[in-house]
Amino acid sequence: FAEHRFEGDSIPDFDTLAAENVGCFTYLTSSQALADFAALISYLNPNHDRPVIAFGGSYGGMLSSWMRMKYPGSVVGALSASAPNFGLPLTMSGDITTKDKNDVVPNEGTMDGAFHVVGNAIRRSMPISGSQSKSPSNDDQTNHCHDNLLAAWPLIKIFGQTPEGRKVLSQEFSLCHPLKKEDDVDMLIDWAQSPWFDLAEADFPYASSYVTYALGEGDNKLPAWPLNEACYGSGLSEFMNISIVGDAGNVDFDIVYGNKSAHAEDSLVLGVDWDQVAQVEGTNIHKSAIAKNLFSSVKKAVALWFNVSQSLECFDVVPAINTEHEFTKKSSLTSVQRRGEQRNRSDVCLEKLQNETVWTSLICNEDMNLIMTYARGVGRDFFWPPSHPKSVSSYRDTVANRTDVELNYDEMCQDSDGYYGYPDKREADPWSRFLDDYYGGTRIASHSNIVFSNGLLDPWSAAGVYAKNPSSTCEVDSAGGYHDCSMVQNITENGEIIALILDLGAHHLDLMYSHEKDPECVKVGRRIEQDRIETWIKDWKKEK
Repeated sequence: FAEHRFEGDSIPDFDTLAAENVGCFTYLTSSQALADFAALISYLNPNHDRPVIAFGGSYGGMLSSWMRMKYPGSVVGALSASAPNFGLPLTMSGDITTKDKNDVVPNEGTMDGAFHVVGNAIRRSMPISGSQSKSPSNDDQTNHCHDNLLAAWPLIKIFGQTPEGRKVLSQEFSLCHPLKKEDDVDMLIDWAQSPWFDLAEADFPYASSYVTYALGEGDNKLPAWPLNEACYGSGLSEFMNISIVGDAGNVDFDIVYGNKSAHAEDSLVLGVDWDQVAQVEGTNIHKSAIAKNLFSSVKKAVALWFNVSQSLECFDVVPAINTEHEFTKKSSLTSVQRRGEQRNRSDVCLEKLQNETVWTSLICNEDMNLIMTYARGVGRDFFWPPSHPKSVSSYRDTVANRTDVELNYDEMCQDSDGYYGYPDKREADPWSRFLDDYYGGTRIASHSNIVFSNGLLDPWSAAGVYAKNPSSTCEVDSAGGYHDCSMVQNITENGEIIALILDLGAHHLDLMYSHEKDPECVKVGRRIEQDRIETWIKDWKKEK
């Protein structure tokens, strides 16, 4: 593996940069990382007399495909797994959502795309594992996890309106510090919603610590199929006598807890209208056995992530790390404290590297706005309340006010001491125009020899590379059999760039070591990738 600049030992001398009045992260960009890799290839392969293949997953997948596009003389082909290349604003429709309810998610170009994938993944049928007594089904009559979760958040909100309700929530969620006020309850909802993205991303068919380690939870393994295990192991998959009645797609529905009857004390009914919830029926709700069972089940489900170490006896309401907006850990030192301790620029920069990933600085430098994670709870997943007002229908609406753009950039790209070298907020570009121009956006028809792969359990697949008008190919794989034609999309008419659609694939599962529990789609996908690599090498030898 080639080490990305500003990672591992590939860190510049911050003192030298400071002496030259250069921000410590000024040179942290994807384009410069690609130039590093090209220079490394030339060093290792000075005469370019050996074929080189680029591999990468996630952001690395973006780099892999871009490497083939920008340096075709250095690499003869690229595998790009779970790469959100088409998540930038100008590659997407930018609508906040779509009313298309298809379970299979091509890149619809919507802001809620990633969480729509999570919502679909939680209903997917998986092999038997862990706490499942039988294989789950796509039939909602069998697996109720999705609707039970959707019913949990408004109920938490209602309970949070009173001291007695907050006491119940604190007990049922085993919180280390009791909820004191309503704002605390909003934090509880954020906390309990945050790990589902990560569980979907990590929904591998075997126990794995890959995602937990990457996101700071240590070398602790999640179980096989953790997304389903969270549902089945907690009881959320069971029918809890809870019903969603109305138009969930437009976030205008009632939730019935128990058997609705003429006697209010026999049932609890909440009415949800976008971001508002009100109690329609029910008395003395704090004694509701259904409510307590639901809260306890949600706690058990999210404990799969938050207590992956199995060492916690209570929980602090600190959300999990997942999307790029939350991909950092805040430093415990303010700029004033740093100056008070006479910490110089180099100290501050090193501290930031130690306390955070380099991802924040990278996206701040390049305005890498991956907007498929920017909306949720708008009708196509199990989250609530909606992330945006009802009046917002597109990304354009969210960036129409330049003042808001600059405030958001300031919040994300804090540089109060002016040490980091981020672009001035007045240069912030919410449309990521430079990246669209530099890498070509969706205009990749002139390129060749790239295999993109998208796992439909993986939230990042919502921004994957898919064909606009999918046409499939049925080539023979290396095992001598035909694969499922719907699994391969031709991205270019000549088929020199393809996308693999892995229906049971989590985050770049095809790049992981082979495992006896790998689903068939991944086994076949790897054979197709191998065949493509062999073809690229043969073609390179012919042209040499």
